[in-house]
Amino acid sequence: MSGTSEVARAVNALFDKLFEILDLSFVVSGATFMAALAWDARTRELDIPRLVEGPLGIVILVVAAHTSGMTCFAAGRQIRNLLTRLFGRSPPIDALFSQLIDHGVIRANFDRKTYEYTGKVEIPWLARYIEGPKGGEPYALYARMWAEVRQQERLLPSFSLVRRYWVSAATLDGLFVALLTWALFLFPLNGDAYDRIGVFPSLLALFGSGFCLWEARRYAKYQIEEIVGTVVHAYDPTGAAAIHGPVPPNLQTRTPTSEPTSPD
Repeated sequence: MSGTSEVARAVNALFDKLFEILDLSFVVSGATFMAALAWDARTRELDIPRLVEGPLGIVILVVAAHTSGMTCFAAGRQIRNLLTRLFGRSPPIDALFSQLIDHGVIRANFDRKTYEYTGKVEIPWLARYIEGPKGGEPYALYARMWAEVRQQERLLPSFSLVRRYWVSAATLDGLFVALLTWALFLFPLNGDAYDRIGVFPSLLALFGSGFCLWEARRYAKYQIEEIVGTVVHAYDPTGAAAIHGPVPPNLQTRTPTSEPTSPD
């Protein structure tokens, strides 16, 4: 069993290095965007297929797809955030405190901006993010939860799942822009084009781009739910954390009769 675990860790480390060098979530949307540029008649003069001939051309194509994908992701994420505010929807990170409430870790005060512990799950460092004069600090807490999950080897399966949700949301944000580009290029600009292809391909790409944006928001929400669930699991006094072996000293929770200590 230990040999299998070592192999699994080695494979995971290899994929980590691969993703550090070339994030495939960007390549997918970037390649889709570049395909639209190569297909459209107005960009034929660029002669993209000729530029990517041979081994060097393949390297250029991958780098260009990665760069284009990063741009698509950045634009798509900003557009999603803008539309979220425009339609009065709460951003996914706003679910951070509601998830902690659902897990029984905290309860909201009457002002709905400050929170207090329920005493069911003690997370020593959590107080500094929920009891400040400005109320809860979701972005700071979100970053701390990422660090908590990332730095503990025993939480590696959950970290992989949380990261997968993030990558899926990033891929879909980028595909939103890439498919929107296809929708614009496929739209018939004159009567001849309309007679040949109509508006259905453009509408199909437009529908696909909207669906990607919807799914990106859903994966972002799943990511918040999973990262909160993982942190609560790690500090749960019911013994759930013990299934991974001895609980590290920094994760040991206090008994109900012990005096509370400073979170710092």
